[in-house]
Amino acid sequence: MIVTRLIVGVISALVLLFALFFSEWTFYAVLVAASFLSIWEMYAALQRVGYRPLRWTGLVFSVLIVPAGYFGGMEAVLALLAMLGFASMAHRLFHPECTLKDILSSVFTLFYIGIPFILIFFTFRLRPEAYGLLAVLTTIACSLNSDVFAFFAGTLFGRRKLSPEISPNKTVEGSAGGVIGSVLTGVVLCLWVQRIWGLSIGLEHFIVLGVLCSVTAQTGDLVASSVKRMAGIKDFGTLFPGHGGMLDRIDSILFTVPVVFVYYKYIILG
Repeated sequence: MIVTRLIVGVISALVLLFALFFSEWTFYAVLVAASFLSIWEMYAALQRVGYRPLRWTGLVFSVLIVPAGYFGGMEAVLALLAMLGFASMAHRLFHPECTLKDILSSVFTLFYIGIPFILIFFTFRLRPEAYGLLAVLTTIACSLNSDVFAFFAGTLFGRRKLSPEISPNKTVEGSAGGVIGSVLTGVVLCLWVQRIWGLSIGLEHFIVLGVLCSVTAQTGDLVASSVKRMAGIKDFGTLFPGHGGMLDRIDSILFTVPVVFVYYKYIILG
């Protein structure tokens, strides 16, 4: 299982790096696909426990997020999100069997998954261009390496349970290992961008980002685990052998990207 996780993790990381560095449109294509699959998986999980979310609202959002953001900016994307949220609520006018819980499940999915994907898009479009690329790379690398280090630290040294009611396998030692791994990733990124890219960003920023990314990534993972526990499932999907579905792979990033966006935009670039 560990070997499978490593192989799939390396391959998916290489594909993501290719999409990120090849062109902006390859990255946008991956963004749309990831958004679509994540929303689809969340709807499937909610349906398992009796909710009936309005699927088309989330799927329309995932398809339109890039053109809306590219041509209309943040205002257009937020307007799109609001209109689809209102459409979910107005759905009951024509379908009286639709309950408040059904409406809330639709709106919850739009905001839980939709807003972070909006921020990924606008993080990538931070200017100067190199900083946008670096901000996305920081989000992904620190979040995923936090997960990797937490897994191995927990496997090797885990004793005290972190949140046994939500995720029995997670430990305090694993959590600490995740923070260390994320900070080390930040240090490597700092050395890389200073020497290869010539960007003058202080090491202290990457240390802070490493800690913030790990804490938010682990929080996002626990939130996703609580949803899966409620739905009675182990994983959201089976797209990635050993890892689960798309949402299982990016649940930590959903919570990390808002923090990274704010930090880069208002502290590093501000």
